[in-house]
Amino acid sequence: MNRSASQPEYLTTVATPADTVAELGFGVEVSVSAAGEVGLPPSHAPHLYSVHLPAGDDAGRLNVGAFDAARREVSIESVQRAIDVACDVGAVRGVIHSMGIVSFEGEEVGDWDRTVAGLQRIADHARPKDFELVLENVVFYWPPVPAHIPAERADRSQCLYQLGRDPQEWRQLWAAIDRDNVRLCLDTSHATTCAVATSDLAAQAQRVQEFLDVGGDLIKHVHWSDNYLGGHRGRNDSHLHVGQGTLPRPFHAQVKRLAAVKHLEHNSTAEELRDELAFIEQL
Repeated sequence: MNRSASQPEYLTTVATPADTVAELGFGVEVSVSAAGEVGLPPSHAPHLYSVHLPAGDDAGRLNVGAFDAARREVSIESVQRAIDVACDVGAVRGVIHSMGIVSFEGEEVGDWDRTVAGLQRIADHARPKDFELVLENVVFYWPPVPAHIPAERADRSQCLYQLGRDPQEWRQLWAAIDRDNVRLCLDTSHATTCAVATSDLAAQAQRVQEFLDVGGDLIKHVHWSDNYLGGHRGRNDSHLHVGQGTLPRPFHAQVKRLAAVKHLEHNSTAEELRDELAFIEQL
């Protein structure tokens, strides 16, 4: 797919056979590593639309908001190089995590201002290349909280905290970046990990809905999958096929209607993808 190609409605992974991708008129999204490696088989290259930019390297998680100046610089430059690679292979859009890790294992390791400035540098690098970034809401991390501990009693002091995990913070981070080549990517499985921070099922459903309400027209890309409300299973980033979890059907119906590219972000056989599309068709 060249950089002027039309925007597909749906994306899938390269696990879907290339002939099925072509038959359905889908595009594909692939990952670019911090080392510049692209997981794009030649069979799927004509269908490339977007990439997932790196969030980690051999040393661990990238952190563009790190107090450690050397680690911060490596993180920023790694993503900038990945953008160069993405443009070289013909991608037009990159999904990006905030990479703003504020605390980990009880230690403060970064902050908001450094994160914003780092993301601005990345966006400024992408803009002359006509490369759009979409800021993804990130996982609300639960480890090392035991699964049997109710959300309200969980000691989260040792959990990793990355900026952009709840609806308001996600939108506020986008606003602070303040670059016209940055929009939002909604990840529905990640949203669930945030929603289950309460044990009340109605409040959980309201919380996932809040991501849609807060993101609004800024949502130009979706990582669409299912996950579990109720109980502790939703603490995991499950990435189930749409319709296989317990996210509310009206929520899925609203995602379907978004004026956004929707990446069915899970590996699928041709049969699994067709079953998923049959469910989506009924929404």
